[in-house]
Amino acid sequence: MSKITYLEKLYFTFGRKLNDSQVDFWLEELKNNSEQAVKDAVDYLVRYSETFPSLAKLLEATRSTETQKTYEWQDCQFCRGSGRVTVKKTVIQGDEVKADLDFAHRCICKNGDKYSNFPEVKEGWLQNKVAPGTFETDEPAIDITKEA
Repeated sequence: MSKITYLEKLYFTFGRKLNDSQVDFWLEELKNNSEQAVKDAVDYLVRYSETFPSLAKLLEATRSTETQKTYEWQDCQFCRGSGRVTVKKTVIQGDEVKADLDFAHRCICKNGDKYSNFPEVKEGWLQNKVAPGTFETDEPAIDITKEA
């Protein structure tokens, strides 16, 4: 198989058609990646992406497959194998809610080991699932009020 075949699989999976100018663009961007890295990246993105991935996501996935070939992904009910979960937290200033923000945390499963620089998700948060891979914290909101 060729890189074009894997790109066609990626487009088909997300209900898109690949045209000639897109093929040229993707092949130029992927020229420094091995065919195996592209295959592994597309397989990963087809399995774990909910939306059509950006070029940045595809390139990140090719780097990940090239540099960590020995890493075996583990299925996980919380992160769906990605190693990362999103935790929704409320930011307040005094009594006023300023924003509801999403924060990345590493999962408690083996896949989370790849993200040692991320804070680990607390197991209690994993009971508050709001979407696949997304959880709400039961901790108090983050207060950004500046003390004078």
